[in-house]
Amino acid sequence: MQNHNLKSKNNQTLEAKIITAIGKTIWGVITLPFRKKKSGEIVERWKEVQELMAKDDVHAWTMAIIKADNILDSVLKKRVSGETTGERLKNMQGKITRDAMQSAWDAHKARNQIAHGESDISKSQAQDAIANFRKVLNEMGELQHE
Repeated sequence: MQNHNLKSKNNQTLEAKIITAIGKTIWGVITLPFRKKKSGEIVERWKEVQELMAKDDVHAWTMAIIKADNILDSVLKKRVSGETTGERLKNMQGKITRDAMQSAWDAHKARNQIAHGESDISKSQAQDAIANFRKVLNEMGELQHE
């Protein structure tokens, strides 16, 4: 009798798993047309950053950094809470690698230097900042390792 009860429980568990899997599949199919494309908007905005970086103009480079920081912040807002980009970055601790976290902070610091008029930026510094933004956005799955 106990063996029959065990078999019955296993069958119920298997049946429950199958029903759950079917339900999730149906839900996924139903909601598919309503989902936002994962990174389409981010990729389009990133192309603007790249176009600005291609120019031989310090103002374009600074605008590229500001736009890249805005992209990062919009991604962070979807994932973590916080009033500022800095707070949101702190709240990403443990959700991305240390290397990506350092890249994010370095890039955001470059943006802050520009925003507060602390220094002019060279092409090399701008390229480094943009590379850091790209690195963290790639790790977060937003640019698909472009």
